[in-house]
Amino acid sequence: MVDMRRSGKVSGIGLVLVSLTGVAFLRSRAYGLYFDQMSLDNWLIAAAGWCLATYGPILVTLWLWRLTKMRHISWIIHIALLPSLFALLVVGERIMLSTLYSPDFDSTLGAPIMPALLAVLAAATIYYSALMVERRARFQVRPNGK
Repeated sequence: MVDMRRSGKVSGIGLVLVSLTGVAFLRSRAYGLYFDQMSLDNWLIAAAGWCLATYGPILVTLWLWRLTKMRHISWIIHIALLPSLFALLVVGERIMLSTLYSPDFDSTLGAPIMPALLAVLAAATIYYSALMVERRARFQVRPNGK
């Protein structure tokens, strides 16, 4: 079985990588175009949307993985992952867009939402890969007959 400590470590690595991406964005041209001249209130709202869209998938994935270990109908939880990740991405993006003067990210090439999209893709890939590994290990016959 996939060790829970391993999924926690992978989530921790993901949180660090996303944080580093956020710090890099603070020094980018896209940040200077839109976010640098924002009022503090709008900047905090945009940061909250970014955190929701970027950190949310990692935390929700870990929470759902642990939840499946406590429930007998885990397949419902496994199916609920993708809509949950999509909702976090859309809501976080809408919160960020609500603070910008520009109605879309076309002029910034989507830079503010790219880490969130990467987090969603990585979280779903890791989650479902771990699920397949766990299922395969569960149904694999051990060589000593146990």
